[in-house]
Amino acid sequence: MLALAVLLSCWFAFPAGAQQKTPPPEAQQQAQPAPVPPVPQSTVEGTVRDAVGQPVANVRVVAREKDGVEAFVSVPSDEEGWYFLAVPANGSYLVVALISPTGGRVAMPESEPLRVGSAKLQHDVQLPLAMGPTPRKNGVDTGGAERLFLMFVEDPALVDDPYLEGRVDFADFGSVDTLGVDLIFATQFGALPRIEWGLASGFANVSRSGGSDESGARDLDLWGKFAFYRSANNRTDMAFGALLTLPTGDEAIGLGRDALQSKLFYSASYAFRDLALIGSVGVRVTGNGMIGGLPLDGAISGTAAIGVSLPLWHSITLTTELDYQSERFDGFGEESRIAFGVDWRIFARGVFRGAVIGGLVDDSADARILAGFGYSF
Repeated sequence: MLALAVLLSCWFAFPAGAQQKTPPPEAQQQAQPAPVPPVPQSTVEGTVRDAVGQPVANVRVVAREKDGVEAFVSVPSDEEGWYFLAVPANGSYLVVALISPTGGRVAMPESEPLRVGSAKLQHDVQLPLAMGPTPRKNGVDTGGAERLFLMFVEDPALVDDPYLEGRVDFADFGSVDTLGVDLIFATQFGALPRIEWGLASGFANVSRSGGSDESGARDLDLWGKFAFYRSANNRTDMAFGALLTLPTGDEAIGLGRDALQSKLFYSASYAFRDLALIGSVGVRVTGNGMIGGLPLDGAISGTAAIGVSLPLWHSITLTTELDYQSERFDGFGEESRIAFGVDWRIFARGVFRGAVIGGLVDDSADARILAGFGYSF
């Protein structure tokens, strides 16, 4: 009986077919939270360029709110150096850093804030000294650095990607001229960053004033170096390394000394606003050798060199170097040379290199001309 009474009471309270009333649409709208209007967006876009005006690819631009902490990162720049950065409209932003393809972050020098309105803002970015083909380092998409000539090995700048250079080398020793073709290869150890190794050798033809011509191989150079220091402002680089010269050259015609040579060196560079100063010192140990049947007694010699790298315009960099070496063999004199060179980057990864070198003492070649082409893979 009790159960029947409960069923009847439910029946009369909720008749069959009765529906629960829903609030009117006005009430529903009042119950829902008001939508948050979207923040208006704008863009900053432009071209990432190196210090000599060339576009650089695969760099991301980082901007931060002038009066805040939120940061915004662009898409990587394309082959023309173009980048695109989305930011909230009607704000002021500072370009604070650039990110290389390997993930390295380089701080940008202080600059005027970018005032972004509702329309897109055009803003080109120039690479700092640590990244672009500036006096010291050739950027993240060129594969390497604008290197010196006399100090190619000792130069603290490193190649970023495998680098191959072929060049023609003419030297005038007075009564003897040589015309050679050399190959230079350099790369970094993949698992050991900031360590470069390389090799260089070639063949040459020797012409004497008497009319005889002979050809043969040159000595083989092997080197390794470690760029162990870069300053916080990215202006100072330091490196140390070793150079080993194997006596593969034909000593009978004067293209070698039939002597094993080893050298330890230290080098450093400092990048000013418009040029870079590079220097190196070293100690060379030369074993006993021979040239044209004449025995030579090797000696321990000191080396020193200084150079300047000056970007001129667009893709051209001028270099000047002066080097000195005390006697390598007993009875031979000191060596000293001065060089004037040019690096002309004709496209992103290819560079034409040429130099004129003059001897300052009797035991150096009177004149030497280098002309070649280097490519980063």
